[in-house]
Amino acid sequence: MSLAESSAQKNKANKSIIPLICVIAFFGMTGGSLIAPTLSSMAGPLHVEPERVGLILASYTFASAVSIPFVGGFLDRWGRKKVLIPCLIGNGLAGLACFYTTDFNLLLVFRFIQGVFIAGLIPTAMTLIGDLYRDLKRVQVMGWMSATTAVGSVSAPMIGGALAYWHWNYPFLFFVLTLPLALLAVFLLPPVTPAERRSVTDYLRLVGIALRQKKTISINLMCFIMFFLLYAVVIYIPILLQDKFGFSPLVAGMALAVQGGLWRCFP
Repeated sequence: MSLAESSAQKNKANKSIIPLICVIAFFGMTGGSLIAPTLSSMAGPLHVEPERVGLILASYTFASAVSIPFVGGFLDRWGRKKVLIPCLIGNGLAGLACFYTTDFNLLLVFRFIQGVFIAGLIPTAMTLIGDLYRDLKRVQVMGWMSATTAVGSVSAPMIGGALAYWHWNYPFLFFVLTLPLALLAVFLLPPVTPAERRSVTDYLRLVGIALRQKKTISINLMCFIMFFLLYAVVIYIPILLQDKFGFSPLVAGMALAVQGGLWRCFP
């Protein structure tokens, strides 16, 4: 096989996994927006005060925030698939555990575990794009992934609200779809290995150096303020709509979908 034929075959193979990468990124951003419309519906079955149900999102978000700094080190140390496959499987199994539990404290534990696993999805998807594509093609694939997450920010609340219309714990079943997605990733993703293997300790040292820079501190502060305000809306708007105005989780999900669409249009 000539070099040109080999390159064309490689490009065709890389093109075939673009939908898989986009779907992985989609699931990476659904952990909060999918569950938010159902929070008010969970208070009664879980026997917890409405003001405490926000912990269901808080535990997941805190776990993701703590885990993400380690993801890059694991990707460089173990490779992409060895990180991605366990993350997809762990996310699906944690969602299944959340579906079956009726204890609030145990649900918080499972959501924390889910946050740990889901933290690896979007970073791995972005890393795969950097590994598999070059130049203009890389920009195009990044655009497709961004479009997928934008669609997810609008569709995920409606999906969650529609599932919660039937029962409060049905939205957690949506995460089980990452189990067959993991199987697809096993067979479709190439065995990408990092060009330079760093230990997790070296990676965290570099992260620490970056975090001490003034520009990084200011960016992180602005991101904190932005997401603090965002999650205040995501958590309490559905509760307000359902408890004060009597709307269903589906309507609450539609309200969050409008908010997500406006946020994407006017970030």
